[in-house]
Amino acid sequence: MSEVPDRSKAPETYEFGNLELPLVEPLRLDNGTTLFVINGGDQPVCRLSIHIDGGRAELGPAEGQLLVSQFAEGSENYSAEEIAELFDFNGARFAKRLVAHSIQLELGVLTPRLAALLPVLKDIICAPLFLPERLDVAKKRAIAVLRQNHADSSFVSEEVLNTLVHGRGHPFADRLTEENIEAVDSQTLKNRHLKLINPANIKAYLSGAFGKEEIDAVKNFLASIPAIGHGVERKIVPATPHKAPWIERVDYPQGFQQSISIGIPVIGRNHPDFIPLRLAVMALGGYFGSRLNMNIREEKGLTYGIHAWLSANIDNAYVCISARCDKSYTDTVLEEVKNELRALADNPPSGEELRKLKLFEMSCLAEILDTPAAISSHYEMRDLVGTPENYFNEQQRITQALQPETIADIAKKYLDPDRILTVIAGV
Repeated sequence: MSEVPDRSKAPETYEFGNLELPLVEPLRLDNGTTLFVINGGDQPVCRLSIHIDGGRAELGPAEGQLLVSQFAEGSENYSAEEIAELFDFNGARFAKRLVAHSIQLELGVLTPRLAALLPVLKDIICAPLFLPERLDVAKKRAIAVLRQNHADSSFVSEEVLNTLVHGRGHPFADRLTEENIEAVDSQTLKNRHLKLINPANIKAYLSGAFGKEEIDAVKNFLASIPAIGHGVERKIVPATPHKAPWIERVDYPQGFQQSISIGIPVIGRNHPDFIPLRLAVMALGGYFGSRLNMNIREEKGLTYGIHAWLSANIDNAYVCISARCDKSYTDTVLEEVKNELRALADNPPSGEELRKLKLFEMSCLAEILDTPAAISSHYEMRDLVGTPENYFNEQQRITQALQPETIADIAKKYLDPDRILTVIAGV
């Protein structure tokens, strides 16, 4: 009989050992498509993620969003209803999204059913119909979502901050509007699609538990994708942030709370200071025990939640701090944020606080190794946001060696309160 655990005592914890990310070499097919294969797990499920160059920056927010919406809404050989029924019958999940510089199509399915759905997926990618009646429904849905978003002060403040950190005229500062949505027509999307699909501009990631038969089926599927167009070259545009410090107040009469969005433009992912900066931002507001949360939420009760993160893609990077609070607390919250930025440089995490920070980050790295899909997502980040090739190992090395002096130095260099751009929605 097994021993009953003593639940009055916390279980023992152990330091992380060395974490090893499986090496995945890309396979370059004859037609130019690139395939990454991540095999593992004990359940017969798999995920096929397709990245097609050309995202928000290249297509624009309205045209890009609506083009993506029409994948699986009817194709040359299958109606929208037939596609939905085939996915449902085979227990598959299909997702589609527009990101910074690409379109992502993702198929999750039981491994024995994968091969049966690959012809459907090819038709979705290569031969969507862009039917006017389907597009009209998508436009109405997009407008409804946009109106709902604009009823949220947090969305409004982040939208304005997006313009400040990127600069007016930057592709990522281009806002989605009802007029932009209404202006998109089926023929425009057809023309875009004809230029978009080229095997050389497609990367595929197959992850899960499968055998040679499934790998060969995916290779044949990718090899059969024709060069419909020349593909879209990624539009990488450096940011030109607004001069700091700056506070922009947005009239937003709904509700009693104000939403605060703070941005600090910083260095990109390939800079040697990027990972230490990411850890410093994590200490500032990246988890429940972080300084902003413990001070502003737990001790002073000024907000239900406050978060800080480092947002970075191929073009640029910036620190973002976000909170909601009662209008009477806004000035206090802003001052406390500045105090915590200064304290990070003058009194950096040490002792138990530093140990918890390292443990949290190592736990996040360990989660990447949990499943083949999580490992695949890590490799996909190289394509999506430009993480360096040795990013996983460097995160681990820098985390384990992190010292208070490093955080203090990073905070002084990049987290100066005089460099912040602030948006307050709810004036």
